Amino acid sequence: MELAYQYRLKPNRTQERHLTTLLAVACRLYNDALAERRNAWEHEGRTVTYLEQARKLKALREIDKEVALLNFSAAQHVLRRLDKAFQRFFSAVKAGQKVGYPRFKKLHRFRTLEFTYGDGTKIKPDERGRLQLYIQNVGMVKVVWHRPLPEQSVIKQVWVTRKADGWFVTFALEVPDETLRQPLPPTGRAVGIDVGVENLLALSDGRLVDNPKWLKKVETKIAEKQRIVSRKVKGSKRWKRMCRQVAKLHLKIARQRRDFYFKVATELVREYDLICVEDLNIKGLTQGNLSKSVLDASWSVFLNRILPYKAWRAGREVIYVPA
Repeated sequence: MELAYQYRLKPNRTQERHLTTLLAVACRLYNDALAERRNAWEHEGRTVTYLEQARKLKALREIDKEVALLNFSAAQHVLRRLDKAFQRFFSAVKAGQKVGYPRFKKLHRFRTLEFTYGDGTKIKPDERGRLQLYIQNVGMVKVVWHRPLPEQSVIKQVWVTRKADGWFVTFALEVPDETLRQPLPPTGRAVGIDVGVENLLALSDGRLVDNPKWLKKVETKIAEKQRIVSRKVKGSKRWKRMCRQVAKLHLKIARQRRDFYFKVATELVREYDLICVEDLNIKGLTQGNLSKSVLDASWSVFLNRILPYKAWRAGREVIYVPA
């Protein structure tokens, strides 16, 4: 099974500056590759492929010293990221959907560096035997190992991400199923779940799970900070500081939501062998008058991701019933 494990990084000031530089280089490479594709189509009527751009990387790194700072495989991943954006665009156009053309990225919106593990990044012990993450042209960066990696797991990809409250690393793992699955003893019980806005979950045995309404609790504070942002000079230090504060509030809401749903899912799989849930058209429900409440509840995160994963690990079964 493929899993993603995320950990907080603790870079020093010098390492943080180097990471920011690498992000800026990757962002410029992305925008230059996009400009090449756009110009080739507008002036020559031809499509530039990923392979064409990847073949130019070696020569480009010899000419451009900044691009040479970026690991070669990381530069390839930047080009693949752009290629995937074009693939999604063309697929949506063929399906008759209304989509936007791939856009140039601003630095504050380009937040992730992708590496192939062992090529530019590797977990290594320091002189005291503590495991740290080596990043090419950055050095050995401290990692907060709040949980160990699964046994027999193989690290495939590494994502280094800058978020509102710091730097994080995500490991893409391949883990044997037998390592993850820990079937629980059968209980002989089944339950149906109905989702809602006032009560987040209503169980067929009569239990109700209240809706914490994470966004509603802090939306007044978010609105106050956004009003302050609107009065600042765009791009100034105070404007950036207030933007970070708003982003931290949204990040906290997302983390609270995931933590709550993981706890609810764990409780459900312990008590029931069979869990039946609605097969909802959640995207359609977000178009109505209750769109903010529906998005705040994030039923899709629970019904389609967290609950099936926890049930699979516990040897339980989840069935989707027509709404």
